[in-house]
Amino acid sequence: MYQLRNLTESDREAIIRGPIRVALLIAGADGEYTETEAERIRKIIHVKTYSEKNDVHEIYEILEQRNTLDEVNAILSGMPATWEGRSNQLKEDLALVGRIMKKLDHVFAVQYYTSLKSVAVNIANATGGIFGIGAIGETESELLTLPMIEKP
Repeated sequence: MYQLRNLTESDREAIIRGPIRVALLIAGADGEYTETEAERIRKIIHVKTYSEKNDVHEIYEILEQRNTLDEVNAILSGMPATWEGRSNQLKEDLALVGRIMKKLDHVFAVQYYTSLKSVAVNIANATGGIFGIGAIGETESELLTLPMIEKP
C-alpha cells in the first residue's frame, strides 16, 4: 500500500490493525467481549472494503484478506485478561496510531481518522440496545470521539 510505504513494518501494522483496535475498544466498553461482537467486527470490516471511497479501503482489504477474526484473536491474545487492562492497552495502542498518523500524507491521515471514528460509531450502534434504541452506553459514548488519538 503506497500510503504506508515510508513507515517501518511495526508502524504499518499499527495503522493496519487500528480499525480492529477501535472496534475492540468500543465493543468491550461494557466490560465484556462476545463472539457475536467479533462477528459484528468482521462484518463492519467487510463492508468498509467497498464503502470507503478513498485509499483507506485498502487497509480494510488487507484485514479481510488476512481473516478479520484471526486478526481480532491475535490482538486479544497479547492483551491483559481484565477489561480494564485491555481497555488501557487498546488506548495506548491507539495513541501510538495517532502519533504514527503524523508521518502520513495529511489528506490520507484525515481520511483514516474519519474512518476510525466511523468504525467506532458503527460498532457502538451494533453492540447494544433493542432495535437501535439505547444502543450507545455512557462508556461507549465517551470513547466514540477517540480522545486518545490526536486529530490530524
